[in-house]
Amino acid sequence: MIKKYFAAALAALAFVACAPEYDTDKLPVEIEYPEMEGKGFLISDDQPTVHTYEYSVTSEGVNITATVSKSHGDWAVGYFVLQSKAIAVALGNVAFSDIDTFYPIEQDGSKSGNWNSGYLGQWVDAKGNGKGHNWSSGHVYWFYEQYATYEIGVKDAFAIGINGSNAVVGETITSKNILKGVPFNVTIKVID
Repeated sequence: MIKKYFAAALAALAFVACAPEYDTDKLPVEIEYPEMEGKGFLISDDQPTVHTYEYSVTSEGVNITATVSKSHGDWAVGYFVLQSKAIAVALGNVAFSDIDTFYPIEQDGSKSGNWNSGYLGQWVDAKGNGKGHNWSSGHVYWFYEQYATYEIGVKDAFAIGINGSNAVVGETITSKNILKGVPFNVTIKVID
C-alpha cells in the first residue's frame, strides 16, 4: 500500500514538473468599468480648487451639480473628468458632435440651437437659457472636452466656470440639454 501512495506522489510530482509555465501577460485581463458617479473638487492648473462637483450617469440621463465660489474664481474655474465610456455604458455609443443627438434646450423646453461656448457646452443666463447669450452676457458656463483638443487638453474634461461680473451669489442655475433623448442637466450653484 505504501508503494502505491509513493508511486502516486512521484507521478504527481513528475506531472507538475512537466507542466508548462504560464505567461502571466496572457492571463485574462480584468475589464475596468468606468465611474458612473462621483464627486470631488474641480481641478485647475493640476491642483484641486475649493469648487466642488457631483455627477451621476444612468440610462435615464446625466446629472451634474457644481458649487462655485465667486470669491475664489472667475471665468475658467476648473474641471473634472467625465468619462465618455460611462456615457457609452449607460446610453450606447454617442455621436457627441451630432446636434440632433446632443443639443441644448431652453427652460421652456424649446431647442436652443447650437452650442454657444465654442465647443459642446453653454453659457447661460440666470434662468438657464442659452439662446442669445455668450461670455459677455452669460452668468455661468460649462463645456465638455471629449477629445483633448480644446482649452484644457485633457480627454473627457468637463469644465465649469462663471462670469464674475454677471453671476450673483446665491443663484442656482440649471443648463438643460438632451443627449440621445434623455436629460443632460448641469446645475451650477454660486456661493460667496
